[in-house]
Amino acid sequence: MNHRFCFLLALTAALAATVNALKPVLDTDGDIIFDGSYYVLPRISGPGGGGLSLTSRGGNWCPLYIGQEYSEVNRGIPIKFSDIPIKFSDWMIQFAFVPESTSLNIQMDVPATICGQSTYWYVPPPEAGVIDPFS
Repeated sequence: MNHRFCFLLALTAALAATVNALKPVLDTDGDIIFDGSYYVLPRISGPGGGGLSLTSRGGNWCPLYIGQEYSEVNRGIPIKFSDIPIKFSDWMIQFAFVPESTSLNIQMDVPATICGQSTYWYVPPPEAGVIDPFS
């Protein structure tokens, strides 16, 4: 057999296995999470609090942090999932759903903040290790 053909066959098999291995992230109802805005609410509703919101800490208005609403009737601010614009990470075009084990952006879905700061979160891939911004 031609070496080039064998290489292409092996590469195709590896890529096909990788694509099939990606599973969608599911919400608490078992529904697939797609690119878009979602409210993050506690799994058990009640007096434990509501959805996620931007909040200040230590008496300072800025910077803003992710916090939880005090009332269970307040859904908070929706968050938006999107792809990180780096090479070979275009899951939005390839899958249309949020796949497990991929890098993604999470952003509070608000037009602007009083602090003029970004509302993006970043979830690095597992092999990147944990980086603590508060240490």
